Amino acid sequence: MTPEQFKYARKSCGMSVEAWAHALGYEVKNPRQFISGLETGQRNITPPVARLAEMYASFGVPDKFKKPQKPY
Repeated sequence: MTPEQFKYARKSCGMSVEAWAHALGYEVKNPRQFISGLETGQRNITPPVARLAEMYASFGVPDKFKKPQKPY
């Protein structure tokens, strides 16, 4: 999966970078910077993450993997 395809998968799911990181199972201090690195090619997209991103793009992200919204 190319960085462009990875970014397209996230956008096709309508997810923010923070929500995308959570859905993919990344627990990092700065999810925006981490996902940006994957989307720009500065970080490698591992085959399992690429497959999961493709599945999410094709079938949607299951509710249990979506980041809970903070109450206002």
